[in-house]
Amino acid sequence: MATVVTDVIKSVFADGPTSNPEQVNKARVRQEVGPTIDSELDRITNLAFEAGDVYANTAAGLAGTTIGQQFRVASADPNVASYTYRHDSGPVATLIATTPSVAALATKADASALAVTAAQTTRADDRSGALSSGFSRSLVFGASSPATGDNAAGSIQFVHAAATPGAGVLRQVTLYSMVAALVEISIFSRSDADLFARLRYKTAQTVVGLNTFQVDLPFDTEQYIGLRSDTAGFISTLTVDNIGHFAGTLSSGTFTDSTSAPTVQLQASFAIDVFNRQPIVETLTDISTASGFVGLQTTPATGTNFPTGTLVLADPVKEDGYLDYIEMTANAGANIEICLFERFGITLVKAQRLRRLTVSKTGVNHIDIQADVRAGQLIGFRSPDSGWATSVAVTGANPHYRADTVVDSFDQAAAFTGSAPQIRVVVRTKYASSVNRVTLDNASRLVIISSSYAAGGAWTLKDKHWVAAFSAASDFNVEVMGIGGSTMRHMLNTRVRSNQSLPPILAYEKGIRDYRGTTFFVEFGWNDAFSGTLGVSYAQYLQDSREMIESLRSLGGQVVASHEWQPAYDRANPVTQIGIELLCREMGVDFINPIPNTLRVRGSSPFYAGFWDSGGATSTNHQGARSGYILSDEFNRLLRTVMPRTQRSVKIFRPRSGFSTIDDLIFGDRYGRTKRWREISLQHRSMLDPTKVDAVNESADSELIRSEYLALRGGQAISISDYALIDAVIDGQIGTINDLSLVLGDPSLTVYVRDALFSTTAADYPTNPPTVCKWTAVAGDGNGRFTIPSASLPGKLHGDNVSFLVYKSGGFSLSAPVVEWRGGCCKSVLPRLPEREARGAAILPVSTFVDGSLTGWTVTGAPAVSTDKTYQFPRDSVARIITMGTSDSIEQPFTYSIDPVRGREAEIVVTARHFPALGSITSDSFDLAQVLVGLVFHTTGGVGADGDGNYVMLQQVPVGLWWKNCTVRFTVPPIAGLLSLRVRVDTANVQIAEVTAQLVD
Repeated sequence: MATVVTDVIKSVFADGPTSNPEQVNKARVRQEVGPTIDSELDRITNLAFEAGDVYANTAAGLAGTTIGQQFRVASADPNVASYTYRHDSGPVATLIATTPSVAALATKADASALAVTAAQTTRADDRSGALSSGFSRSLVFGASSPATGDNAAGSIQFVHAAATPGAGVLRQVTLYSMVAALVEISIFSRSDADLFARLRYKTAQTVVGLNTFQVDLPFDTEQYIGLRSDTAGFISTLTVDNIGHFAGTLSSGTFTDSTSAPTVQLQASFAIDVFNRQPIVETLTDISTASGFVGLQTTPATGTNFPTGTLVLADPVKEDGYLDYIEMTANAGANIEICLFERFGITLVKAQRLRRLTVSKTGVNHIDIQADVRAGQLIGFRSPDSGWATSVAVTGANPHYRADTVVDSFDQAAAFTGSAPQIRVVVRTKYASSVNRVTLDNASRLVIISSSYAAGGAWTLKDKHWVAAFSAASDFNVEVMGIGGSTMRHMLNTRVRSNQSLPPILAYEKGIRDYRGTTFFVEFGWNDAFSGTLGVSYAQYLQDSREMIESLRSLGGQVVASHEWQPAYDRANPVTQIGIELLCREMGVDFINPIPNTLRVRGSSPFYAGFWDSGGATSTNHQGARSGYILSDEFNRLLRTVMPRTQRSVKIFRPRSGFSTIDDLIFGDRYGRTKRWREISLQHRSMLDPTKVDAVNESADSELIRSEYLALRGGQAISISDYALIDAVIDGQIGTINDLSLVLGDPSLTVYVRDALFSTTAADYPTNPPTVCKWTAVAGDGNGRFTIPSASLPGKLHGDNVSFLVYKSGGFSLSAPVVEWRGGCCKSVLPRLPEREARGAAILPVSTFVDGSLTGWTVTGAPAVSTDKTYQFPRDSVARIITMGTSDSIEQPFTYSIDPVRGREAEIVVTARHFPALGSITSDSFDLAQVLVGLVFHTTGGVGADGDGNYVMLQQVPVGLWWKNCTVRFTVPPIAGLLSLRVRVDTANVQIAEVTAQLVD
């Protein structure tokens, strides 16, 4: 102070004008010296005030000061450092300032963000209005509209029975007085022994009628608002069932009353502002959906008395957040504690008491909590009174644990499921919780682009096009853009650059830009031959291919390229194979080469014309239902080497004939799904006469089968008879998902989910089942949304896959389904590691069938040996094949040298196909079989997995209607002479041409 005052005096009293140096500038003395001295005195006063005593409460502050003085009172609120009061006559402590704490200032948003964050912190269903600022929310206690009624007694302290939900300020009191009276508006604390102690108060003079007072009395969490007057009638009352109030005679600032008056309502309302406990920058998001509720999801109803003791709701909190409010009904006015419990083994332990309060004897009690909770905690209640809550008899819903006494911990028994406590707990997240959806529009989609190979024609049976078989074995949604006779240039100009649909065009059909492909698979080749009417030069062919790749990549998807599958053209002109491969490497595009493998299975000569369109002795063109598996098997194998696991997909299926009950339709793996369900149609052309399925060379006419997926995406519905399967891959995992829903928009449907953990009783699971799963019903909300809460997801979310069965007797129309979940997304998708080609020594002495007696093989049953190549062996070098039934097997021991230092990887290849009778294939038939590749560990005694004293390590490999190299890899154990290979099948009429085994290294 001395320096500041001295400096201003020196400046003002400097030498005056030259004519009179001693003259003082009086104006500067008035304008500068006086205010400077006043300012410094104020600063000293403030410093002294800040350094002065901080009182424990307003009563102590009033006792230590005189009228007109100010004093500070300590605060228990972490966001408030202290409250500043003025000592007014009465004596009354008038709040004049609130000093924020360091913690509150650290989380304070800047002014530019204040408007946004204030809006963000508004509760979605706030029953008492929007937030008054970014720091507080407004609530109203008591009567909504105070009215005239009966006289209340005088000299009695009335305390509203609802505790404050957090620290804040009583801003305004509105009450209806029957007489003019002096009223004390007070804040009370309450002990566990129900001793009410007055902390602070203000006086106000009422008039007859409605009175409104601005009060500004601070309070902390779980404190109470009270009114007192020596004059009877200072407040009116009405006979109403509500939460009521406490009453008693105030003596030395306290009174004791353990019961409320639930049938009398004080005609007063108390408007309070409660400071937010969450930092202002957080977004408080309503999660009052299936996962946001603990306990009931509906409005609590009346019921029977819940007994004295402790009750813990069995559903845990789903994620970190805060407990917003609780609604419950009671049959008696009762004291309760609301607590958080945690589970330690089988013991439930009280971790924190959130509230102690009195509930009304009737009606729904709305209890604001606003307390932080953590994922996994359980909500509990304790009461010494019967009827503190009501209960309704139910079957298997709203499970809870309970103890007969008020305890801090107890060992949980099985959860009670025969009754539902009429309690609803609403939990909200602190941060925005995103809603994620998988739809037919945003699914990971593989678009196959080619000429007539993709388009289909008179050689294709409906829904038995090779693309359909490919899609059934893939998790990707698949669409086709194929034009018979098209070159790359024609496809580029008419379908990519101009975005035309496939003719004839319907309203819902799309151009390739609208397919929203995440991967484009392009098969280059045949119609771009260097001769004929469509021929182009080699340079033009490569340029067209380059432009196609660049244009497709600009659509935002991955591009995978392949050349012609068959070797006739490319082997004669190897420059095309090499040229496309080098072009893909240059452009950073994945290239797959089907020829090395298709050479082994493309078929022996002469070709059976009934399996091929334009079939001949030395060349092939289009594949029928059988030979189409050359493409579906090989492209599926190769694409898995360059494409990661699909991020998301929604695939839809109808049941095959012969599967008509819900139990028939359950499955455990892809093979089981395909056996029971067939996918809805993809776009292709098919033969008009399905009897030509094995005589495609005689089929001349075709029809266009439209994509039902495109129809659904275009807003059309598809017809379903009784059952549909919706199989989805989601971009999330169980640790990030809070609830998962199937949205159909039709509340009349019944929905089930494939469940591997449908029971906690071991006896409910069959012995050695084909699948451990059953269909479990999923509850709907009455609006076509069927939700699995996060607590029920285990057993139903198989990795990232969920399968829904949709049912309605008599059939229904299915619109585009949506699979929706709230929570995180972006699961981890690991790349597929390439496998080394097996080039080591053979470890199986005999790989073929050298004679009719199958020399070198140990045979069980009677496999049929054939040398008849009418229906084509896999290639010309194969002389014999065998046809096996389910009771047949062939076995041969491995011969290899052991390596005691490192494992040695080996590869088994069984060349096989499923060959049902000619003409037996239909659009609905299941055409796959399984080759059962067994590694047999021979023992000298005991019973092994197959019951013959041996242990069999089995791998099942699906095989379709054409020759396939079924491949199994394993690590050779360092034990000599005990291991052999056994091959069996699960279906009759499986043909085997060759079995090889060799080391990889």
